[in-house]
Amino acid sequence: MAVKRRVDVTIMGLPLSVRTERDDAFIHGLANQLNRRLEEFRRAAPKATAQQIAVLIALNLAEELQGEKDRAAAARDDAADAVSRALDHVAAALSAIDHDDEDASAAVARPARVVTAQA
Repeated sequence: MAVKRRVDVTIMGLPLSVRTERDDAFIHGLANQLNRRLEEFRRAAPKATAQQIAVLIALNLAEELQGEKDRAAAARDDAADAVSRALDHVAAALSAIDHDDEDASAAVARPARVVTAQA
């Protein structure tokens, strides 16, 4: 487990100290992304309070997160279906090989009938 340390960032003009296992660049990147969104909302709704903007962004992020979870679940389901179909194909191929082997073994076990012509 990595050691948690502090990374100082500023969001909405507020200095914050974040305890994290992530590197500084990652945390600063997140803070910059959030500050860009905050500025976009501030321009779109100039009369909104900082608290309203923060809540709207949180709602937007929650919606995005849920969408990603839904897409991940759908991808898992698709992958499970693909694996199931592939296993069905493998099982069918193995079954066909087993039947071919049984037919070949039976032919070897039975001597061929020799038909002779009588005059």
